[in-house]
Amino acid sequence: MEKTELKALEPPLQIVQLLHSRWAVQALKSALELKVFSSLAPEPLEAAGLGKKLSLNQEGCRLLLNALCSLGFLKKQSDKYELAESARLYLDEQSPYFLGGYILDEAVPQAWSRLNESLKSGKPVNSVNQDLKAEEFFPRLAANIFP
Repeated sequence: MEKTELKALEPPLQIVQLLHSRWAVQALKSALELKVFSSLAPEPLEAAGLGKKLSLNQEGCRLLLNALCSLGFLKKQSDKYELAESARLYLDEQSPYFLGGYILDEAVPQAWSRLNESLKSGKPVNSVNQDLKAEEFFPRLAANIFP
């Protein structure tokens, strides 16, 4: 490819955005596992205070909180972090609409990680439409997505 052709190339924004979405999902999962949202629900806290409360490295905690702000789950007022409305509704364990079970459930990501296998065989990775598997799968799914 000639250098003049490179100038005409469109940047791979769609691809890079998709690849970078992994960090966003992991930040959300880590925040749920570490109980960041539920710890901020009662009152806004500084990163140092939350880090101490959750036994986290202060700088790591600050970086996670800033990432959660960039994703729109937290708001920062002065040096204190507080829940955005969507986080208050869906990410605080005390909320009746808590979606943490659905977000942290590894069954769906594990099934998608076996997509090549399914595409080659033409068969689903998990056949959940049979009685025994359905009895295990669907109640958990329904509880997770319809709190």
